[in-house]
This record gives sequence, C-alpha cells and structure tokens, in this order.
Amino acid sequence: MPGLEKRRSERSAFKQAVEFEVSALRATDGSTVNRAMGMDISSSGMALETDIALGQGEIVQLHVPINSGAVFMPFFAEVRWAEASGNTWRAGLRFLM
Repeated sequence: MPGLEKRRSERSAFKQAVEFEVSALRATDGSTVNRAMGMDISSSGMALETDIALGQGEIVQLHVPINSGAVFMPFFAEVRWAEASGNTWRAGLRFLM
C-alpha cells in the first residue's frame, strides 16, 4: 500500500551536518569519508541528504556530532532506501546495534 508508514520509532527533526564512510572498495576517488545533512532521527535510524548515491542494503559508518560537535559518535547503519532528489540523494538508514 503506497504511503504506508513502516517506521516503528517516532522521528525528530535533525538538521545537522554528519559525516559517513563507505566501503573502501566502493569509493571512486580514494576517499571513503563523505558529508551529508541529517533530516530526521529516531532511536532506530535516520534520514539524510547527500551528494553521494547510496544503494539499498549498503552498510555505512556514520559519525554523528554530539555536545555541539566537539565529539563524534560512530554508528554503523544499513541503507534501507535511497532516491535521487534533484542533484542530491536522500536515504533512510537503520542503525545496526
């Protein structure tokens, strides 16, 4: 059913810059660290917008700033969905714990 909400956790706005790493095997320019803008976050995942195309099922390592960006918390996450949005990509990630 289109538009059916599948989230199990309530999401909150999260408009903050984050960094993420992709597999070294996937990196096309030798760099595995990329930047993204968080869109929303919950206890089970987050959505972000980035210039990098991400594929469903891909595993990334997120570096999420805490304490006003003084410290970064690493998380592994699975890309659950990704779609082009103009010149950028939006992706939904599920935290792996």
